[in-house]
Amino acid sequence: MEWPPNSPELNPIEHCWKRVKEKLHQRFPNIHKTKWGSDTVRKHLAEVLNQVWAQDIEGEFLEKLWESLPNRVAVVLDARGWYTKY
Repeated sequence: MEWPPNSPELNPIEHCWKRVKEKLHQRFPNIHKTKWGSDTVRKHLAEVLNQVWAQDIEGEFLEKLWESLPNRVAVVLDARGWYTKY
């Protein structure tokens, strides 16, 4: 099987990051206003990202993502590496 290089359709972490970002902005809409330098921002983000992952990223979401991989591979192969619905 030829593997499409760098295909985001086949990289589950891309979809996890998208979900984390959405949930982060829902729960902490003013996170971008964190002040007092980059170290403080990093520390604050580390805290809230752990909260978001633990409380908002459901096991069901991860299972569905995992179960969709065979279909994603088939769709990417059918599209010969071009754009897909994913």
